[in-house]
Amino acid sequence: MHLQADLVSSIYLDRTNPTGQITTPLNNTYTNAQSVLLQASAADNLSIKEVQFYAYRPEWNPQFIPLVVDTTAPYQYLYDISSVTDGPVVISAFVRDRSGNDVYLTYPDDSTIFVDRTPPTSSVLPLSSTQTTTK
Repeated sequence: MHLQADLVSSIYLDRTNPTGQITTPLNNTYTNAQSVLLQASAADNLSIKEVQFYAYRPEWNPQFIPLVVDTTAPYQYLYDISSVTDGPVVISAFVRDRSGNDVYLTYPDDSTIFVDRTPPTSSVLPLSSTQTTTK
């Protein structure tokens, strides 16, 4: 059997997983904001299909909450954290290439933010009988 040259195509077998990293916010960032910008870098030997952002907290059910799927670089999402209570939230992503290879970003490629909206408290202690004040 003889095939015509215009009917022959090449097939590329891609077994290489993509790579990625949460680039914003920086790991161990404290915030009292109502939203936070999430950004991720992603690379592959051929091309990236999508980046899906996740938020994780041990007491959430389910613990991993999918936030958004972004198919266009730069991969980013403005995450509304106005209803998130104080404490740590791990931001991660699932990166998939066009061949179906994927990777879930874990430490050190993920990022932890600390939501902290509790105002500091202070108290004024009374002067002792041995202390004096000056004007």
